Amino acid sequence: MTNIITAAVGIINAYKNKKVFSTNKGAYGTSINNWGAYLEDFIAAAFSGSLLINDIKKRQELKEKAFCYSGSQNLPPDLMLRNGGPAIEVKKHASDTGGLSLNSSPPRQTLRKEDKRIASAARTAEYWEERKIIYAIGTIPGSNNIIKSIQLVYGDCFAASHEFYDKVEGIIREQLEGAGSESPVEKYEGNELGRMNAVDPLKATYLRVRGMWEIKNPLRIFKEEGIADYSLSKGFTLLAMAKKAEFGKLSKESPEALAKLKTYADIKDIKIINPDNTAQRLDAVLIKYVGDNQ
Repeated sequence: MTNIITAAVGIINAYKNKKVFSTNKGAYGTSINNWGAYLEDFIAAAFSGSLLINDIKKRQELKEKAFCYSGSQNLPPDLMLRNGGPAIEVKKHASDTGGLSLNSSPPRQTLRKEDKRIASAARTAEYWEERKIIYAIGTIPGSNNIIKSIQLVYGDCFAASHEFYDKVEGIIREQLEGAGSESPVEKYEGNELGRMNAVDPLKATYLRVRGMWEIKNPLRIFKEEGIADYSLSKGFTLLAMAKKAEFGKLSKESPEALAKLKTYADIKDIKIINPDNTAQRLDAVLIKYVGDNQ
């Protein structure tokens, strides 16, 4: 069974063996446009247990065994683990505190099959209705093209429920429809926030309105909340977080990996603010590994 515990162990082992932590490797090159593809492959290898395997065929076999879906470049998610396991959304940025660009999709506590924004192939990859989602966030500074940090954080640790974001989009849609009723525009039904057709006398121009969602980096969220020492060191840092109940379930699934992880990383219980109700705290588990400079 692959999960954030086994992935964390794989990443730490790879780091200790000085494997594949530079975007200068292979076909990726040094272009910033290639960092995202490199990071996605790295995270896929971490969750499929193939970071230390050099044989390309074997790596692909392990990837196919681990994932029921490996995704579209433009639509979420990037990956989905088999048998109803979590979806994984990979995000890269050049600084530890930079916000996460989510484009037209709002933050997610979970991934729902009914979400019109996800890739259609993900909906039919296997039978499912809703699954957890992990945000895999990699920091790759432009100065050296080396992964400085990786965060593996469950969406339900920092994103609000779907209803909060749906309400915001609903308000915007209503405002656009109100504007349309006062001008000669045609109504539009679709996945975008809105579209005004035929806005000029020749009816040749249309306006498409899309959402561009961003959310604070979990590093900033948890630092501002004063929940834990969630800062990064000068060396490589791996951080992972899950609700305590979820971590307990994963621990039972992967006892050997957990025993190994305990020898590598600091694992501690923490209290996080409920993303849906800031008057409440939730039990969670924080995993932190700090490596030396390579």
